[in-house]
Amino acid sequence: MLSVHNRLATRDPTTFRPALAATLHDIAAYENGLDNPAVALPMARQALAAYTALANDDPGTFRPGRAAGLFQVARCQHALGQSAAAMRTVRRAIVILTILADDSPVTFQPGLAAALVLLSSCQASMQQHDDARETALDAVILYTTLAHGHPDAFRPALADSLHQLALRQLELSQHAAALKSIEEAFSLQTAITEQRHDAGMPETVDSLITLSRCQNAMDRGKEAYHALREAVRLCRALAEEGPEV
Repeated sequence: MLSVHNRLATRDPTTFRPALAATLHDIAAYENGLDNPAVALPMARQALAAYTALANDDPGTFRPGRAAGLFQVARCQHALGQSAAAMRTVRRAIVILTILADDSPVTFQPGLAAALVLLSSCQASMQQHDDARETALDAVILYTTLAHGHPDAFRPALADSLHQLALRQLELSQHAAALKSIEEAFSLQTAITEQRHDAGMPETVDSLITLSRCQNAMDRGKEAYHALREAVRLCRALAEEGPEV
């Protein structure tokens, strides 16, 4: 399929380059989802180059694709430990997504929120902990708005962003604030897991581990112990379901 798109785009770039860019982007996203960032990165860069050329000719149509391409490249870079490069790349995506979200918030706020979560992780990797916390808070605010309007679609992302905020607060030894954030994330994640028949159990385990860390930091050792015991119980249940879970 990709080779077909390449040949068609070479023969008639005006007609077929958008399809080539979309195919490259989808392959990169798929490989990223499989934790193969080294495989995904070349595809993501090719998709970005194609979308950039398209956006230069028709920005109104292809700026969203360019923003998505930048985000995908940044995901790969961050996963490969290229935090400084990832931070530069995702900032470029955020500039575009902010403009797009101002004009069409329903369509582009989800992408902006996801880019902010990634930027926060990059900042934390670069030891920019204050900036990372503020960026994570911005993502939580966006996801809260989105989840209010569409709870089924965005509660999982809100739970994850609250978890990320708790981690950023822990890095700054803001233990009480981190505990509040992770308690809210855990409450959301538990409801999601119950609603979706255990589909969110790995995320619930992660929340319990961070909850235990926060409780321990607040000298609530007994509660921290019970949270870890529950995490172990859920891990065993996941292991019984099979290694693919």
